[in-house]
Amino acid sequence: MRDLFDKEFQKEMDDFFDYIDHEVLGREKTEPVILTRDEADELDKDKILVHTDTPVNLTEEEAKYWEMKAEIHNGI
Repeated sequence: MRDLFDKEFQKEMDDFFDYIDHEVLGREKTEPVILTRDEADELDKDKILVHTDTPVNLTEEEAKYWEMKAEIHNGI
C-alpha cells in the first residue's frame, strides 16, 4: 500500500513541478535524448548534463532553485 501511495504522491509532485516550470515560469519543455554507448563516449565530458536537465555549471540562483526543488520533492 505504501509503495502505491508513494508512486501516486511522486507523480503528483512531478506534475506540480512541471506546471510551475512550464506554465508559471515559462521554461521550455525538454525531451530526453537517448544515446548509444558510442555516441555518449564521443560527447564532451564538460558539457554532459547531470541526472535530469540540470546543467553542471549553475549560477547561484539556479543552484538555489534546484536545491529548493529537490528538498520539496524529497520531503526534506
